[in-house]
Amino acid sequence: MPWRLGLLLLAAVAVTGCAAGASACKPPVTPGSQPSVAPFSTEDCRFHNLPNPEARASQSGWKIWTRFLTVKKENTRPAEPLPVRPVTRAQLDALDPGANHLIRLGHSSVLLKLRGAWWLIDPMFGERASPVSFAGPKRFQPTPIALAELPPIEGVILSHDHYDHLDVGTVEGLRERVRRWFVPLGVGARLREMGVAADRIEEFDWWQAGRLGEVRLTATRMSESSIAQKMLRCCGSEPKSSSVTDW
Repeated sequence: MPWRLGLLLLAAVAVTGCAAGASACKPPVTPGSQPSVAPFSTEDCRFHNLPNPEARASQSGWKIWTRFLTVKKENTRPAEPLPVRPVTRAQLDALDPGANHLIRLGHSSVLLKLRGAWWLIDPMFGERASPVSFAGPKRFQPTPIALAELPPIEGVILSHDHYDHLDVGTVEGLRERVRRWFVPLGVGARLREMGVAADRIEEFDWWQAGRLGEVRLTATRMSESSIAQKMLRCCGSEPKSSSVTDW
């Protein structure tokens, strides 16, 4: 990455942080108009982790960014192609509708068939996990099935809004084909910005629960890196919560 681009990115992060700190904000409320139980600071307008005595020490942001921008990257790609088994729409349709099925699409993206209805967890079909198309982590190979080949989706569970879990192009490709979106508090605003109808979105604070058909979901908290997270627990599996959004 060129130094100029790196410095611009760092400057943008700094300016955004200053702007957020200077603005007044109100604590988020749940769809039921109740204050969020997740730890939120009105000083920086962000959710924060609960103390974790078992967390490993981390380097400072300055050291991390310096290493990212200046140190040569080595061994960043698999030496051999990853073992991916393509799947077709016909194969999906042939799966027993009376049983439950799980198909891993890569990273945290999972396609579920639950009693004949299709669900997605953290669908990410984009080429890069990035806010821009020309830079950022790039997938090593295509997903086992193309986004356009997916069947109608009963529900999508989004754990949080990192780029490798919430992808604009994927959401835009799914928004008219998904019956209901289940997301942590704050992520609903992201989806509405991407054109998802508000009446198809359900947001959850920690420990709130919801149901769609025979599937019951409960939001629980967890931590990922330095971010306080909420997980949505569904049908024995789980999604998440944080930062500007309560994952």
